[in-house]
Amino acid sequence: MCALAKTVTGTCQLAFLPLETTSSDAAVEQVLQIIESSGLEAEVGPVSTLIRGDAESLCALIQHIYKTMDDSQVRFSMNLMISNKCGCRR
Repeated sequence: MCALAKTVTGTCQLAFLPLETTSSDAAVEQVLQIIESSGLEAEVGPVSTLIRGDAESLCALIQHIYKTMDDSQVRFSMNLMISNKCGCRR
């Protein structure tokens, strides 16, 4: 068992795709700021972000991103892959 498995119970790979906009960079940056402010461990990649945390925190973050961007009237698609494995490297 890795050290992360004792504190992290899940992993979420999230890709946020703004739709019908010419300012997609601003929307993606806003989502990345939300993720950073969550306090969860995150690795930003070229096409998606890997987030580690407990199931409740991951679900709360996804809901927060959805509500914030919807309230901002951003049209989007959010692709998620969720695992109950820590996703750490051995």
